[in-house]
Amino acid sequence: MPPTVAVTHYPEGAGHATRMAAIAKAIEANGGTVRMAGGGAGTEFVALDYRAWLSATDPDALVTDDMFAAIAASRCDVPLYVLKHDMPGLYDDLAERTGARFHTRFQLSSASEFFYPVVWPESSADPDRATRVPPVALDGQAPVEDGPDVVVVPSHYSSLSRIAEHLDRQGYDVLDVADDDWEAVPSLLPYIRAADVVVCSGYSTIMDAAVAGTPCVVHPATDEQDAVADWLERFEVTGFTVAPDPIDVLDAVAAPPPAPNFRNGATVIARRVLTDRPRP
Repeated sequence: MPPTVAVTHYPEGAGHATRMAAIAKAIEANGGTVRMAGGGAGTEFVALDYRAWLSATDPDALVTDDMFAAIAASRCDVPLYVLKHDMPGLYDDLAERTGARFHTRFQLSSASEFFYPVVWPESSADPDRATRVPPVALDGQAPVEDGPDVVVVPSHYSSLSRIAEHLDRQGYDVLDVADDDWEAVPSLLPYIRAADVVVCSGYSTIMDAAVAGTPCVVHPATDEQDAVADWLERFEVTGFTVAPDPIDVLDAVAAPPPAPNFRNGATVIARRVLTDRPRP
C-alpha cells in the first residue's frame, strides 16, 4: 500500500498554499497518497483543526511549512518534515533573529528532515541538520499563450498596484494579480514563465520566478522580505534585482537581470519523504 502523506500550509498568503500544493502534487506523481489541509488565503485552493485532523487521517508522515501543524504532529506522534526558508541568519534585527531562532530550533529538533528551499549559495548562516533543496513551485499547468510583458505579484503585506499602474502607463502589457478583474488561479507559474519579467515582494513568487526562468524584480515590504532581498544582493544571485523604491522598480523592469536557472525542489522533497517510509 502506498504511504499516505499529510501536507499542510501556513495560513498566510496564497503562496504558502501553492508551494505546499507543489509538494503534494510531486508526492502523488511519485506514488504516494496525499491528504491536504490549510487555512487563510490558500483555503480556496485546498480544509483545518490540526490535531483532530491528523488523528483522523493517521498519515505516515506530515510535510508542512506551518509551525502550528508541526506542533500538532509532535503531539500526535506523526513523523514530521518541515519546509522553511527564513533562518535566523537572514536577520540583522535581534528581535526578528530571536523569533526565527525559536521556530527553527523547535522544528529542527522535531522533524525527521528539515528542508531549506533556497536560491542563494551555501553559507555559514545555514542551520546545522537542514537539507538544502532547490526552490519549490507549483508546475504542470498548461502554458499561457501571448503572455504579458510584466506580471506584478504583491504579497500578503504589500501593495504594488501603483507600480503596476505606472508600468501600464509606460506601455507595458501588465498583469496585476491584485486587480479586481483578475480571477485567482491555483498557480501563477505559467503566467510568470510567459512574461518577460516579474515584480514581487514575497519569497513564494521569488521561487516561482527561479523555477520559471523569468527575471525577477524584488520590491520588499516587510522585515522578512528585506532580509531575503539583502541575501539576494549579498550573493549577487543571477536572475534577481532588488528595487527598494518604486522608481527603482521601473528602472529594473526597463533593464531586467539575466534569467535565473533553477530546477524545482518539489520532486526532491517528495522522493525524500517517500523513500524514508517512516511507518511500515
